[in-house]
Parts: sequence; structure tokens; C-alpha cells
Amino acid sequence: MSTPSSSRAGTGFGTPSEPEFKTHLRLIKTVNATFPRVNIVLVPGIGALPSDSWGVCSGSWTRFFTGLSATIMVYSYDHGLLPNQLSGWEIILENGHHLIAALEKLLQEESDESNLAPIIFICHGFGGAILKQALCIANRNYERYSVLIKTIGGIVFLGTPHRLEGVSEQQLGERLSHILKFDSGNSSNMTNKMLNKLKLEVKYMVDLASRFNKANYRVDVLSVYEKRPSNMKATRVGIPKTKRIILVDEDLCTIFPQSEQLLGVNLDHAGLPTMIGDDGEAIEEIRVWMESMIVASLKNVADRLVEMQPSSRSSSSVSLEEVKRSLENQINREQSNETSTARAKMGSIPDVASLLENFSMKQVDPRIPCFMVDTFVRNKDFYGRQDVLTRLDACLLPSKDLLVSSQPDRIRVALLCGMGGLGKTETAIEYVYSRRVEFDAIFWVRAEDSSKLEEDIAKIAVRLGINDATAPNERAINKSIAIEWLCNPTKMEHFEDDPGPVPASWLIVFDNADDPEILAPYQDIAERGSVIITSRSPLAKTSLSSATTAIDIQPFDNNDAGHFVEKLTKGDCPFEEAKMIGERLGGLPLALAQMAGVIRLHHLSSAEFLDTYNDIEEQADLHKKNSQPLRKTARGTISTIWALEKLTPKAACLLDLLAFLDPDCIQESLLSPIQNPSIAEITLENYPKKKVPFFDARKQLIDSSLVRYNKEKSAAEFWIHRVTQDVARTRIGVDQIRHVFDNAVAIVLRAWPAPAVGGHAVDLWAESEALYPHVTSLRNAFLTYFSEGNPPENRHFAELLVKASWYQHERGESWKVKPFLELALDICTRANSADLRDLMSDIRYVLGAVANETNDAESCLEHTRIFLEIRLEIAAETGEVDERLARAHNERGIAWMMSGDYKKGEEAFSTAAATYEKLPNYTKDKRSLALVNLGLALWLQGNLSEASKILEMGLADRVELYGEMDSHSFRTGRFLHALGNVRHSQNQTTESEDFHRRALMQYQSTIRNWHHRTADVCHKVAQHCLHAGEHDNALALIEQALKAWSVDAEKYVPEIARTTFLKATVLSAVRRDKEEVDGLREQAVSLRRKVVGSISPRLRGVAGSHFAASAASEDEKALTEENFDCLVTFWSR
Repeated sequence: MSTPSSSRAGTGFGTPSEPEFKTHLRLIKTVNATFPRVNIVLVPGIGALPSDSWGVCSGSWTRFFTGLSATIMVYSYDHGLLPNQLSGWEIILENGHHLIAALEKLLQEESDESNLAPIIFICHGFGGAILKQALCIANRNYERYSVLIKTIGGIVFLGTPHRLEGVSEQQLGERLSHILKFDSGNSSNMTNKMLNKLKLEVKYMVDLASRFNKANYRVDVLSVYEKRPSNMKATRVGIPKTKRIILVDEDLCTIFPQSEQLLGVNLDHAGLPTMIGDDGEAIEEIRVWMESMIVASLKNVADRLVEMQPSSRSSSSVSLEEVKRSLENQINREQSNETSTARAKMGSIPDVASLLENFSMKQVDPRIPCFMVDTFVRNKDFYGRQDVLTRLDACLLPSKDLLVSSQPDRIRVALLCGMGGLGKTETAIEYVYSRRVEFDAIFWVRAEDSSKLEEDIAKIAVRLGINDATAPNERAINKSIAIEWLCNPTKMEHFEDDPGPVPASWLIVFDNADDPEILAPYQDIAERGSVIITSRSPLAKTSLSSATTAIDIQPFDNNDAGHFVEKLTKGDCPFEEAKMIGERLGGLPLALAQMAGVIRLHHLSSAEFLDTYNDIEEQADLHKKNSQPLRKTARGTISTIWALEKLTPKAACLLDLLAFLDPDCIQESLLSPIQNPSIAEITLENYPKKKVPFFDARKQLIDSSLVRYNKEKSAAEFWIHRVTQDVARTRIGVDQIRHVFDNAVAIVLRAWPAPAVGGHAVDLWAESEALYPHVTSLRNAFLTYFSEGNPPENRHFAELLVKASWYQHERGESWKVKPFLELALDICTRANSADLRDLMSDIRYVLGAVANETNDAESCLEHTRIFLEIRLEIAAETGEVDERLARAHNERGIAWMMSGDYKKGEEAFSTAAATYEKLPNYTKDKRSLALVNLGLALWLQGNLSEASKILEMGLADRVELYGEMDSHSFRTGRFLHALGNVRHSQNQTTESEDFHRRALMQYQSTIRNWHHRTADVCHKVAQHCLHAGEHDNALALIEQALKAWSVDAEKYVPEIARTTFLKATVLSAVRRDKEEVDGLREQAVSLRRKVVGSISPRLRGVAGSHFAASAASEDEKALTEENFDCLVTFWSR
């Protein structure tokens, strides 16, 4: 029998610099020389006892193995990791990839013609985490690793931490850090910074535990935990001490109940791998389990492998040569793909098959269970509402018979309806936490506006891990993938007889859906899962389905109100007195919670509170702050005002700022003087700018129940009720409210990551996304308080609106930001200040770019005209050219091209390129966009020779700076696309196809598969395939293009019309059913009519408007591809 080629003697530790060593197993020991055979694979802990010193290599275990009628081969996976090299938990996950590769090579290198040997894994400490990651990878790639999965006989986890149910991630992080400290020699090699980072990122280990549980491996598992404490060094007041603790106890090592046996042994954590008792012999319980497992695995693995044989085969075993060939073919295919990619990067021409392979989305196993409730922690003071929770159960719980929440004959949608302050959101929070185990996935979606709603729907795909790996952060794509999964929810389970996907159950909470129409686009998902809607509007009952169960949330009755107050005041307020307070406050939960906080904070008796409250209520100024006279159900407003009156000036000032930010997620880092040095620049007199005053103010707001504080997330956050925000703003004086608003704007603007508009800063999207809801809240506040009359200049707010708009434009959601930009334009126009010209030009630039993206040629002409005028005026005054001026010429050229005036477009692009060359910091890549646009303008005018020269020069610029087929920017792809068009017009069809293929591959490596430009080139390559008779490839590329455009079908009507017409042409060429072909043609023509009808009379009259002339062709039966090409913008042709 051959041994792996990487075998070597030693301690069992490799070095991190030897990746080849990491992807092989090392043979340590062979016992017996008979048939059958069992492989035992050891995975040591991180910095723990090396494999060579484990008990299975010692005399007592060798004697035990010798007595078995099988050859025992003991291998070690030598990852070589040490605790001080663990910069993040992802290194463990990375080693899971190395281990699965090593196991795959073990199967390849087996040369025995008999059955494959069962594998029994023995892991110590975090070595078990490496194995779990490897097995999760195998589970997600079942087709590739099915042979390996079938050979697993059993697993022994020795002191491997899993997860603790019912404890916070912070507590789990503490437990895991203790293990690392111990394994590193009691913290001598690990810095506090490293340990703190690992604690904060413990979610990786929580996720790994969840994924391993849901992989549902039906193999026997022995989880061994220590019963003898380990000695841990500690330092207290500078004096070294030793404490004795159990590092991995029964709770921490428990994995899942079905096939797991738990065993406590009288060893400490370091001694677990010896598996030797005090008598010097193998521990009896482990030995008995191993003997039973070895015997059972020989039969079980053989039976599983037989099931993999074709039914016609008479042999009872799998041919090892077939397995080897299968594995070798798989690896050869991967190596071939890698070689193909490498050649392509050097400028070679990719074949269509490899381009299509890049589009294929691998089947991904969703991360189940999934609990996406980021904003809220469970409210430990929640009280009552048991009747509501019971009604929600009756409506929402998944069927136990179908194991899934989606039943076509039953709608599971519930509406929690009522006025603000009744506890709709709190009830939904309690439901999702208390029923967490009833659903495979739970998602909390903010539904007060479309931006938050779409952001959270898109986040579902990310949290499930099903987002497209080629475009993991594209919101529109993730939203589409998430909806697709919600309509057909599945998870992976590997039963021994039938591995594969099974139905999954989910629950979504749409919180604060006060606009009933906002949920209309999501009606398709209503029949596939369970939904809770919280809303103040009764009309929300029909938002998703007419069969919605409506539950009206009412105030507490006097008894419940009394018990609630009694609970919140920790018994300081006796029930009868608490009942009187509850009655006085109308049973409104928000009011009761806030008043209980005041009573507790200020040590008031019930009588003192009622007397003071009655006096406050009689004050006329409080009544003036209510839009209506006091009613029983409206007393939350008065009580909130009274709670605010009790705040210290610093706490009140902090609350004033919170009142203008997004209520659902206010990052403490924005407001904390510790985390945000710019807090020193706040101009509010009473703001707590030092640590202790800030902590005091924060504590008072939390203790008064005016805000909720979530410190369990990696970055702490505040949550504030909208009613509290409303009341807090009403108590700010007219003169002061503008001052508070300006400071809130300044805080968000200083935190905004992008310094200026322009560019494509994908790496800043996550930070921008977290801040964007605050911009929405500030805009709403501005419209409420400052839009009337002639407000003073607010350039900083306008600047923030423009930056937020550019971020959304970068994300491809340009249609959302016109209201933001129009408000910014209005602010600057009213100010009428020469100092605002840079900002005004930025506004016009973004408005022009948005008009371009939304096919609004007329608006694009207007905004780019003003943009250029401003920049020319500034250049004339200063005598200097800047990048904004060059950009203005380029944008003006784009507007002329959109309107069909290619000559004016050519002139503008030429001027833009020349202006870029005059910049003090000029580099050749700055003129790239101007040159590629110039080349296209020349091409569309038929000046092919000059177009070719310009485009070749621009491509040479990029090759000089970044090399062949760079992945620095999509701009290289634009040159390749344009050159392919020019070569086609020059009748150089082979070279044209080569350029278009290279453009597609370059786009795949930069802007990824779902971008509209990638779809544009799919259309071009599909045309080449059609002309070459490669109809299947043409149709595959067409489907990919249509799929990309369907993410925003309204925006890409021209592109969809053109490619639908091409699809009809391809199907006609393969003599597909005439009715299908005619239907596609009619669909394309109908979409074309829609586009042509939107062309304004002004644009139809533009001189030389090729677009308007060819698009308006009346003979629809004689339409050709050219009539559809002119529908799309010039760079997409």
C-alpha cells in the first residue's frame, strides 16, 4: 500500500509557509497488515499536543488495535497553527478547505482495488472546528464529495467547543478565549488585542456551529469533555496567580442530540488527546466506543458505497479506479479552468464555454437556522399580550406535517395594528425570540420606507449565504435572489438514503409598514411563508393578502397595567398603587414604561408621582404641544413630555440629537466622545463631550425607558420609539431646533466615508449603507420644519444629500435619489451664493448622471449644460482647469450622444480628453472614459479608421499602466467592447468576436455577472454565436442578459426589447415553434413602441438625430436588429 507523498517525520507540526504540506495527510502509524482497513485521521488542536504524542500512538492503544481483525492506519493533518498566528477565526475556516483537499488526495492515493476504507476522525480542541468546516464544505458540494461523505465512519471530538445555547456571543467569546489562552501557554504568546478581536468576531464560530448542525451528518459522534480543571495563569493587582477552571464542559461540547454520545473523563483539557486513564491504559468507555465504531463502520461504509453503484452492476463494491478517475477528472477540470483563466489574463481569447461557466451559479446550501433580527435584543421587561401571542401562533406556525411554513391552501399573514406606543413592535420582538426554534429562518425587515425595505430584503440573501459570489454586495441582485428563495424556500439535509434539498420554513416581520402600498411588490411571497406586519394603518390588512389575520392591539386593562408597572418598578410600587398609575396613564405601554423609569430613577413614591403628574398635566403649555385634546388613548404623549422634563440638560441634549436620526439604528460611534473625536466640534451648549458625562446621560435615557440600548452587537446601537422622537422634537424651541438639526447633519456628514462625488468606491458601500437611513430622517425633518418660507443657507445639509445620492447612484438605484438632489438644488438656489458653485456643479453632475441612467435624455441635456457653464465660469475666473471641468465636457458629450447628435458628442469628448491632459496630476488613465466615448462617437458617424486609432490608443494606455486584461477597472472592458463594434463594421468578424469575448471576460472579473454592461456584451457575443450557428450558446448568453436586466425591468426596457428580438431571431433559426417565435417578436415590438413613444418632440427635432429617425420606423413587420440597436444608449450597442 502506498503512502502519501508528503509523509515526513517530526513533531506533527508543519509551518504556515508550507501550503503543500497543509493539503496532505501524514501517515504516523500502521497496525496489522490484514484486510479490511480503517483509516483514523487525527486533527490536533491549535498549539496543543502534537499528533505523535496522542494516545492512539501509544502502547495500550496499539495493543487494542492489534487485537482487531483490521489494518489500522493512523494519519495526522498537520495544520501547524499556533494561537499567536490566529489573527481571526477565518484562518480556522481556511484550514477547513486545506483539510478537505487533503482528504480528497487520500482517496486518490489509495491503490488497493478493494473497498475504500472507512475514516474515523479524532479531533482535539479547535482541531474539531477545522474538521467541522471541512465537513460543511463537503456538505455544500455534495456531488463532488459524495464518496468522501460516504466513507465517514464516526467522529470523536475531544474537548471541542461547539456553542452555548441561551448565552450571548460575548459570553461565548470569553469561553473560547480561555481555551486559546491555555493552548498558547496561558497568554504568554497572545496579546489582549488579538484576544479582543477574536471575542468580537465570535459570530464566525457561532455560524460554523449552526452550519455543522444543519449539515445533519448521520454518523456516530462521541463528544468527550474534561472533568478535571486546567491550571490558568492570571494576574491580579500585579501578582501572578493560578486559577483552576474547566475549559470545555458538557454544555460547551454538546453538538446535536440524534447520534451523539456525551462522555466526561477524568482528564484536563491538555490531557484529552492521550485518552489514557489514571491506570495507564486506554480509557474503557472510549475504547469500547471505538471498537464498536470500527466494526460498524466497515459494514456501513461498504453498504453506502454499494448504493452508489449503477443498478446493473453485479459487483458488491465500488471500483477504486473509477473513484480515482472521477476525482482526477474533477481536479483536472479545475486545473484546466485555472490555466484557461491565467491565459486569458495574458490576453488570450476565451472560449464561449468558459464564459458561460463563469455565469453558472453553484447550488448553495442556505445557512439554516438564520436569525436576522439585528436591531433589537429581547426585552427582558416584556409583559402580557399572551392572547396576542396565542393568536399569532394559530396563524403563523408552520405545519408539523409538511415540515414547512408554505402551504398553498393557507395564508399565514398577521397584522398587528394600533396607534403608536401600544407595543406592536415589542410584541413582534417577543414573538420572534420566543418562537425562534419553530422556524428555520426569521427576518426582521424595516418597512417605514422603500429604501430600508429593499436594503433589508437584499440582506436576506447575504445572511442566508446564497448571494452570488461574483456580486456579493449588489443590492438589486441580492433582493432578486432573496425573493426567489422566499418563494421557494429550501435547505439541505443529507439523509443516508436520500440526500438533497428539503422545504424550509421562514417568518418575516415587516415593521412599521404605515404606508399600505409599500408591501404590494412582495405579494408573491405571502403564500410561501409566515408574515407579521406592524402598522398604524388598518388598510395594511390587504397589503399582502385579503386573507390576512388582523389583530388590533389595545391598551392594557387596569390589572395588566398595574402588574406591568409593579414589574418595572421592581416591586417598589405596590400593585394597588401601580394599578392607579396604570389607570391614570390609560394603559398605554410606552407611557407606563417611561413613567416607571422616572419613578425608579427619581425614587418617587406612587403618591408623589400622581400628585406631580396631575400638576404637570394641568400646565397649559403641555396641552399646547398636543395636536388634539387629551384622550385616554393619547396620554403617552403627555407622559413622555413629563419624562423629558425630568432629564438633566446633558441627557436632554443627547436625546435632542437622537430625535433627528433614524430611530431603528443609531450607531453609538456617531455620538460617543470616545469613538468620535469630532464630537468636540458639536456646538450645542449642553452636549456631553466628555466620557463620564456621556455615560451618565446615556444611563439616564436608558433607565427612563426613553431609548433602548443594544450593546450585544459588534458596534453598540440605540433604538428610540417614533412617538418619543416626535415629542422630543416638539419640546425644542423654535430658535433651537435649527441649531440641533445642523449639529445632527454635521455628525452624519463628518462620518460619511466618501470625500467627494464621482468614482465607484465599492469598498465604502457598507459604511454608506449604515448612514443612509439617517440622511432620509434628516430630509424628512427638514421638509417638516424648514421647507416653508425662505430658510437660511444650509450648505452642509445639501452636501450630505448629494453624497448620499451619489452612493445610491453607484448602487444602480438612481431613480430613488431625484427628490434628494432636487431638495439640495432648491437649498443652493435659494442661497444664491457664489461660494456654493462647486456644490451646485456637483448637484448638476449627479442629476445629469441620474438622467443618463434612467434614459431621460432631455433632462440630461439640461443638467449637463448648466454643469459645464458653471465649470467654465469658474475656470475663466481662476485661469485654472480642474477635473470637474474635464468631467463636465465628458458628461455634456454623453448628453449629446443620448439625443443622437454624434458630431457634438465627438467635439465634447475631444475637449474632455484634452482638458484631462492639462491637469497638474494627469495620468493617462484619467482620459480613458473620454477616449472610449470619443471612439464610439466616431464609429457611429462611420469614421471607422479614426475610431480604431483612438480606441487602440486608449487601450494601450491601460495596458501600459495596468497590464493586459487588467482587473483594475471596467474601463478596459469598454475599450474592448468598442473595438469589437468597430471591427464588425470593418467586416473583420473574427477579430470583432475576439474583442467582444475578451470584453465579456474583463467585465466578469471587474463589474461581475449582473451588471448591465456585462449584459450588453452578452448580447454582442450571442450575435456572434448566432452567425456561427452556435444556437445553444447564443440562447444561454441571451438568457443571462435578460436575467441581469430583469433586476430592474422598468429601467432597462430598451435593452430587454432589443435582446428579446434577438432571442426570437435565434429561435426562428432553429425552427422553434412559430407561435413562440411570434410571441417573442410581438413582445419586443410592444416594448419598442413604449420606448419610441417616450421620445420627446424636442429630441425628434434634434439635427442629425439618428436615434429618433430610425426608432420611429413605421413598418414594424420589416424591423431589423438595427432598429432595436438604436433604442439603447450608445455605449451599450
